[in-house]
Amino acid sequence: MELDEALRHAGNAYPMDLENRAREALPAYLWTWGKPKERRAYCSLCQEDNLRIDPGLAVPLWAAGDPYLDEETEEDESLFHHPKRVLRFDGPWVTYGHDTEKFTQSGRHKDYGTCPACGNVAQYRSLSMGRKTLRDRIFLIRYRKSAVEENALVMLGYLVIRDWGAWDDYNEKEPETYIDLREICVFRPGRKGERFTKRILSYGEYDEKGQLIVRPLEEWRHPKECVGGFDPWRAPFQFDGGTDFYLDRDSMDAALLGTPWESIYREWGRDFALDRITFFARATRYACLEYLIKLGFLRLAFGLIRDELPPRLLNPRGKTAQKVLRVDGNFYGWLRGNRIDASPRLLELYHLREKRGLRIGNELLLCLSGKGDAAEAEKLMDALETRTAKAIRYMQKKRLSLSMYLDQLRMMDALGIPFSETAWLFPADFDEAHAQLSRRQKVKRDAEAAKKLAARAEGLSAWWYSALGLTIRPMLSADEIIREGNALRHCVATYVTSYAEGKTILLALREEEKPTTPWRTVEYNTAGQLVQCRGYKNQSPADEQERIDQFLRMFDAYRAEYERLNGTKQKARRKAA
Repeated sequence: MELDEALRHAGNAYPMDLENRAREALPAYLWTWGKPKERRAYCSLCQEDNLRIDPGLAVPLWAAGDPYLDEETEEDESLFHHPKRVLRFDGPWVTYGHDTEKFTQSGRHKDYGTCPACGNVAQYRSLSMGRKTLRDRIFLIRYRKSAVEENALVMLGYLVIRDWGAWDDYNEKEPETYIDLREICVFRPGRKGERFTKRILSYGEYDEKGQLIVRPLEEWRHPKECVGGFDPWRAPFQFDGGTDFYLDRDSMDAALLGTPWESIYREWGRDFALDRITFFARATRYACLEYLIKLGFLRLAFGLIRDELPPRLLNPRGKTAQKVLRVDGNFYGWLRGNRIDASPRLLELYHLREKRGLRIGNELLLCLSGKGDAAEAEKLMDALETRTAKAIRYMQKKRLSLSMYLDQLRMMDALGIPFSETAWLFPADFDEAHAQLSRRQKVKRDAEAAKKLAARAEGLSAWWYSALGLTIRPMLSADEIIREGNALRHCVATYVTSYAEGKTILLALREEEKPTTPWRTVEYNTAGQLVQCRGYKNQSPADEQERIDQFLRMFDAYRAEYERLNGTKQKARRKAA
């Protein structure tokens, strides 16, 4: 689609009511002047002039009934406290804080109150404070029916600017409002959305052709994807540091009235970004959405709009609901007859069943879809194949989750128990069987760890040494490491796995007269450097430390000599060979 065609769909881009809608969307001010007791104001919303500011009339409607309203201060002014409510214009939202502040009714600069004439909430602004630099900017978003094609929708985005610095308050009540069309989106039934955005290129910039701009230039762009709009939380559409967004909901309701997309928007539209660009681009592109919702397949319709469905799960171009779902007549009839809101997971399980040719009833598929994701269900089908249906009935009877049952299968496989063993596959007491397999797996892991530790100790032949009435040697088993930690009240037991995997070296330092009594635990890294030497509760008496330090220096010298001699012998053997 070209820009000219998009403009034809939009029709009159500047209708007569546009300026009024823009004025309503802009922030409202009560411009004040005069002494505090004789203060007057002009309302920018209703344009009433020479309004008298009465503190009693300036209380906002939402403050009625405030428990602190009658509280008196030391200055004998009528004040009240309330949770901080930021009443600045922020699109269609009012934001709230959590702290407490005072709200005055004096009409002072930047306070908030209500207009005595129209009753709308507005911000007090003094004519002599900050008016010259005040510029209000919003992005007004409006929808309308296409002027060319039935059921097509058009979104128009306008940049609205009101410059109070250019306002001559003696000759006119309101400054000129600048309105410029900056965005057009066209959504046609059964076709992808088309989006056009306008950018004003300024002096010194380069256009897309690399040409330097010497005068203001308008440039329309046509992105390939009609997605993302003006999300107020991320604010991707920036004008001089950011612009507030305002959705004209009345225009949207009028544009949707009588179209196939009205019911879809009523059902899901409130969950999407403010301007709904992504929503309408997908809703109008997939013609199947309307009858998916009418048939009760809400989760599938929502997933399609959200673009969260796995590839090829649905056929959005199908002429009937059955072809859209890509299911056979029996399964579709079962869904419709039981009024089941089919989930994406249920459809995935259906396709897995058909692909493997398994005899699993529809009710069992529905049960399985509520127990885990499709990836876990596929693991179950791969493991049990023809007995998958029996396993689903067993989980249903025992009220087991799919992940818990898969854990049982994993332990059976790790222990070498064939899946033909029904006593373990479908035990009468699942909890007891699961606990027993866990214990057996722990015993197996401990045995494997013991073998690793034994092999590890045998490989540390250079780490046996005695001197000064002390002896040091590698730890020989996991049980010994745990006993060492319990006796000396430290955390060496947490190093068992690292020691078994060769990531550290754990040694037992003993007195020669008491070789079986834990005394000190020593750790070296794999480079042969001392890491720590710990005694009871990680302490070591000062009168023993000098002896231990001397012993460890002799131990390091012994290992260095051992490695030197051992390395020389190995070189001699290689040379002789």
